[in-house]
Amino acid sequence: MNLVVKEIKHHGLSVLKTGNPLDALLYGKFIRADTNVRCTILLGGNFSTSLGTISPWAMAVRSAQVGIAVKKRFIERGEIVADDGDGGHGGLYENGRYSHIETVALYDPNDPKQIEGQARFIFETNEAAINKNLGISINRCGPGGSATFCT
Repeated sequence: MNLVVKEIKHHGLSVLKTGNPLDALLYGKFIRADTNVRCTILLGGNFSTSLGTISPWAMAVRSAQVGIAVKKRFIERGEIVADDGDGGHGGLYENGRYSHIETVALYDPNDPKQIEGQARFIFETNEAAINKNLGISINRCGPGGSATFCT
């Protein structure tokens, strides 16, 4: 990122319009990535992510719907931060044939209730992945994930 900023300072933004098409493409990718994250959650604190297996679109959308429902319950109980995000964070693969959509949950690392809530959020979304046939969750690693998916 520092290299991109240095190049923009050196050449100015005009290089993106009149220079090498790859420069404009790279800049566009940075803008797209930043916009995607900002449209998903308000940044701040710590976060965890769940679900998000690489799958066909229908499965990825179903995964996002389940993740949103679980997330809303945890927000209502004050177990994670109300981040105003009702969508997922993900991407396209294989020319749009596959996708993954993660459910992101913010939590306050200084609030014991939210630290425990975040751990329960991961466990509950992992169980939903199994019970609703949503594939193997992105957070399947570690003691909780291994215990859930490997038994």
